[in-house]
Amino acid sequence: MYTIQQIQLLRASDPGVLLPGIDTVTGNQTPLASLSGFASLPG
Repeated sequence: MYTIQQIQLLRASDPGVLLPGIDTVTGNQTPLASLSGFASLPG
């Protein structure tokens, strides 16, 4: 976990950055219906 000071340093060095889990929703937001099944993967 980052401290407030580390987050402020990141924001100061790149003001336009989106920090995952802070500025965005965490995890893969792809709907399950659009994912391929295991059997369809090559190999």
